[in-house]
Amino acid sequence: MQTDIGTVVACDGTMVTVTLHSREECASCALGKICTVNRNSDAAIIVSTDLDVVPGDRVEVSIDDSLFLKVSVIMYGVPLMTFLAGVFGGYALSLIPGFPAVLAAAIPVVCGFIALAVGIIVSLPMARKLNVTGRITKILREEATRRL
Repeated sequence: MQTDIGTVVACDGTMVTVTLHSREECASCALGKICTVNRNSDAAIIVSTDLDVVPGDRVEVSIDDSLFLKVSVIMYGVPLMTFLAGVFGGYALSLIPGFPAVLAAAIPVVCGFIALAVGIIVSLPMARKLNVTGRITKILREEATRRL
């Protein structure tokens, strides 16, 4: 599980709103274009906790690894599938009797890249709509208190 540091903004029973802080690793992450933290420096997520937290606490949030798998499948799988569908559709189009032979080789490639562009455009909003699920694993204010 990936862990991030955040600040508790609001508490509602076991559900807590946490503002995540951007890290140095965010700049080199492959998912940086769609990541909530990277898009907005004040990104807030709702996480669950069994710990006694209050607004203002610095906490460590563990984010579910399945989120990265889902985002990867959407960001890479959807464009790949649309590209392949475009190539095969273009190939089928080029088999129509009377289709100019000069265009027969180019049509599958052109259709594939048009479909790829559509797949990329469609996959970005899909990935951004995924809910970030996490859990508070540690309250960092306790560590600060122990050191004093």
